[in-house]
Amino acid sequence: MSVKDALRALEQAWRMPDGPVLGLYAFGSVVRGGYRPGLSDVNLLALLAEETPPRPLREAHLPVWEQFGPVLRRPPLLTGPAAWERLGRVNPVLHAAISRHARPIWGPALPAGPAPTGPQAAAWQAWRAWQASAALAAPVLQPDRAADVELGLRRLALGYGVDPEDPSPGALVAAIQAQLQAAISGADAKPQPQANAPPLLPELVAIYSLGDDYVFILPDGRPAVWAETDWAAVGESLAGECDAVFSTTVAQGRFIAGELLPIDLALGSLSHVWGTPVLDDVPVSDGALWRASSWAAASPALDALPAAYLTAPEGTLGKVIHDFQNRLLNLQLRQEILFRMGRAPDAEPDEPLPDRKTEPHRRVAAIFDHFHWWAGHYAGLMTGA
Repeated sequence: MSVKDALRALEQAWRMPDGPVLGLYAFGSVVRGGYRPGLSDVNLLALLAEETPPRPLREAHLPVWEQFGPVLRRPPLLTGPAAWERLGRVNPVLHAAISRHARPIWGPALPAGPAPTGPQAAAWQAWRAWQASAALAAPVLQPDRAADVELGLRRLALGYGVDPEDPSPGALVAAIQAQLQAAISGADAKPQPQANAPPLLPELVAIYSLGDDYVFILPDGRPAVWAETDWAAVGESLAGECDAVFSTTVAQGRFIAGELLPIDLALGSLSHVWGTPVLDDVPVSDGALWRASSWAAASPALDALPAAYLTAPEGTLGKVIHDFQNRLLNLQLRQEILFRMGRAPDAEPDEPLPDRKTEPHRRVAAIFDHFHWWAGHYAGLMTGA
């Protein structure tokens, strides 16, 4: 089975006369080059007519997935014209990465959006390295998650032109950080490591918690520290104390906190634990809060919910509904806190989610609608700011 065979089967299944799929686009390494079977995903985006019910897409996709899932590795992202335009304002980095390199399998050219600002681009670059760094302290991770994050690290290394087959995750992160730190710096990113730093991480500047995870802040200008650290020992020392350990630099952490985690910073879920509080004075504007809130709603509708719904066996749709209703509940709880803090107006969708007696596919469609409603609500606040 080849990528070409998989794309041909997907086109035959999804390209229906007068159907809801307006276009299907490939992007990422399969278009730019560097694709590696068994390591790279086949990145796809489907542009849908507005108000397209998801069930016909699932029925078209499942037979293709059963045959070509190991080649494709993930279903297409799903968007519509309005959601695509909104993505350009909410996450211009992802929008630009897709639109600049997208190759239509069929359909019109994707409209371009605004260019991302320097801080936005820096934050997303740093965020990908932050996420991949969880592979270092693997002993704290559940086995399935450990395998996933190591695969993510090797994919990221491939994108940076680093040999992903290097057996040492620390060496991979160090090579990625060498390029990142050459591109991302900050005049205020000069705090020195602490005199009472733990022996396993003598150059540690600070520790933050983010939910059940730890974030280790390391100094800028020393990418080799990732290769020199005994991360397995770090993970073993923290096993059972946290769910994951991420690591970044002062400058990168400040970009991430200000652009991607302003809600966590404002609500205190990204909180200082030890060392110099290098993130505590990062400013959090209402516009940053609303952009992050819009993305928190848009992201599941674009990626995670399609990935779950388009591939889940019929008997497991109840779990998909449960998981994503919980995500919506978290959005609503966060909205309530922002309202009480005076950082967002009161709001809720006009229609509630259907009850348990409703047919499962209709419940999934309603969940999609609610995510889009919240994404549009916060994007509207951004426009009116």
